[in-house]
Amino acid sequence: MLIVVPLVYLLLIRKSKIPNTTAIPVMIIGLVIGSYFLPQESQSYLSIFKTWALPVIEISILTFVIFKVRRALKVHKSLKNSTPDFFSALKNTCAEILPKKLVMPFATEVAVFYYGLFNWKTKKIKDNEFTYHKESGAPALFGVFIMIIVIETIALHFLLAQWSLVAAWILTTLSVYTALQVFGFAKSLSKRPISIN
Repeated sequence: MLIVVPLVYLLLIRKSKIPNTTAIPVMIIGLVIGSYFLPQESQSYLSIFKTWALPVIEISILTFVIFKVRRALKVHKSLKNSTPDFFSALKNTCAEILPKKLVMPFATEVAVFYYGLFNWKTKKIKDNEFTYHKESGAPALFGVFIMIIVIETIALHFLLAQWSLVAAWILTTLSVYTALQVFGFAKSLSKRPISIN
């Protein structure tokens, strides 16, 4: 489940356009299936894999993605009259290593966290660029939307806590995550100007 099936899968896709990195989800699915169907006393190899191999695979994937995004940003920055756009570089990088259907959802999730939590520098607008967020009223709309999420979350948390504390915290966590996504999207408007080349 952990070695033979992913290896056979790699041999089957080697001449296709499917990225080789899709063998990792196949390996993870094998791990989940083995953990579910094998008796507890027969899971010694699975336990070793979870303890030692899985963290190494996760760190390797993260390092690989960061390396590819940085390289894409450097290439983009080296182009004349071009400004590096994190989201575009991330999409191009994800297209190389992920299946086509996962590219946009994954890139969007990572970009929302990047713009919402890490990218706080004010972007200098060049002569061939213009922003669209100041005149559109979008920041005010997103601000009101975040305020509604906060008020609704607090009210529903106390209401659901009377019924189930676990459900109340699950809803609160999802609401905070939604507010973070809206905040990241709102911040990305000023960081991604339209460029005329």
